[in-house]
Amino acid sequence: MASERIVSNVFGIKVDTVAFLKQWGLFDQNIEDLEAGVNSFLDKCGFSSNPSKTLYRYRSPKHMVDEIANHYVHYSSVTSMSDPYDCLFSSRRTYKNIGVLDEDPEDYFDDVSERMISDLIREEINVCCFSTDCTSFSMWDQYASGHRGVCIEYDSRKLQKHNVKPRKVKYNVKSFKRFNGQAKDFAEYLVGHLSGCVLTKNRDYRHEQEWRSFGTGASKVQIEDAINCVYIGSRCSKGRNKVIQTCRDLGIDYVRMSVPDDEYSFVQRRHSVDRNL
Repeated sequence: MASERIVSNVFGIKVDTVAFLKQWGLFDQNIEDLEAGVNSFLDKCGFSSNPSKTLYRYRSPKHMVDEIANHYVHYSSVTSMSDPYDCLFSSRRTYKNIGVLDEDPEDYFDDVSERMISDLIREEINVCCFSTDCTSFSMWDQYASGHRGVCIEYDSRKLQKHNVKPRKVKYNVKSFKRFNGQAKDFAEYLVGHLSGCVLTKNRDYRHEQEWRSFGTGASKVQIEDAINCVYIGSRCSKGRNKVIQTCRDLGIDYVRMSVPDDEYSFVQRRHSVDRNL
């Protein structure tokens, strides 16, 4: 993994992410890549990477069979997230106070330009999202193609053995404030802003009970033997037989989800698979 990460080249401004964060004491000097730095930084900030024993991940029919059969989780670019505030890093004042610009940043950056630079920063970070709930109707609808996909249950302890470190997302009514221009407070501002922008979301998303893991390299991370069970959506038809056969071949339990006629809930029919076969 490359140690120099150029995150901005707008109007002739170039900033190396790792060097920049080292400069302000956010990364230890021995850090050489962004992924290791982000996880070390979040550890120091006290953001837990010790979730409950079980985590879930909703998947669409497009990805479900391949991810189960080939034992991996997929990390997505932050810019592909549905929430426009997800990992939104405010940068207009940043460049003024690290000495990249001598003049008032207002002369160089309007709102569109700031969002452009923020997007470049966000493109450096990939995210893998999990939940503590496998029975959310809204998440089955949004993330599992209207109940046509699956929800995969993982052993969180085994995920961490593969360097997948889910951290708990906090929900709030306000996004993190921009820097007020006081250089003496800038390092402290960055600590709160960087950690907050990656692990704080609008409280409208609080039903997702999200835990997320961060990466900057490969989009697929191998997680051998971390899958406990696969929940098959109530409307899953295309690919369903492949999911069931894959689970049987790999010794993974699966659950057929259905909905009753008289209440808003799920009926779960569990099929245990002999893992010694």
